[in-house]
Amino acid sequence: MAKSNNTGTILTTLVVGAAAGAIAGILLAPDSGEKTRKKLSKQAKKLRKEARRTAEDLRDKAEEQINDLTKNVKDTAQSVANGTK
Repeated sequence: MAKSNNTGTILTTLVVGAAAGAIAGILLAPDSGEKTRKKLSKQAKKLRKEARRTAEDLRDKAEEQINDLTKNVKDTAQSVANGTK
């Protein structure tokens, strides 16, 4: 389970870092206000999509781990009930 938490932290850090870098690059570019707003809007949409994808990946991994844990608990319970553990 600790591995899953690290994966989530790493993915979140990467998304936040990418967002910060992209925003800094856009704000420091010598463009007009209108052009900068359009770039920020486009980048925000891209980041929302990335965040949604990351959240879905994390949810899928969590569901997989829950299923594995449930199976292990059932197997252990069955072994104990049969006296084979």
